[in-house]
Amino acid sequence: MATGQTDELMRILNFNDQELALNRQGKLGFEQRLRLLEEVNQFMIVVIALIPFGIIVWVNDHQPILEVIGLLVLLGVIVAFNQPSVQILLDIVNGQVSEVSGAITIRLYTRSQRTLLGLIGEKFADGTINDVTFLIPVEMVDEYQGRPMRIFYSPRYHRALSGEVLVKIDDLLPVTF
Repeated sequence: MATGQTDELMRILNFNDQELALNRQGKLGFEQRLRLLEEVNQFMIVVIALIPFGIIVWVNDHQPILEVIGLLVLLGVIVAFNQPSVQILLDIVNGQVSEVSGAITIRLYTRSQRTLLGLIGEKFADGTINDVTFLIPVEMVDEYQGRPMRIFYSPRYHRALSGEVLVKIDDLLPVTF
């Protein structure tokens, strides 16, 4: 059963009681997998879909060495330019979450991107507990700075998936009312 503080965290991080229970067991929930998949670069999805086609062409062609080299170059480009997407996909396949507990330090920053309309800045936030840094929603900045928390996050991509506010760092127990 969620507490008032955990209810607000559930809204911000978009998780439910069942997902929190799975995360406490070190497992990633089905809906959490889908939410992570939404963050995968669409280009990456197209390229992954084309890989089986490339393999079929490679198997049926008379010059397999050229296709192998081309496929390796393509995979190298994908990994180099879409490393976050690869990390997300590995987290989804792995199906496990990592956990960290302690007082959270939150950093808000702006990432700029050049577009046809000019330079656009988008705000992002990172949370850090015990030297582990993970991505969090900007909504957490004011409310949770310095609070003792337990955060469950994707191990490679480091996206906060769920969490709970703790009474004290020493006893690391969830808040109950």
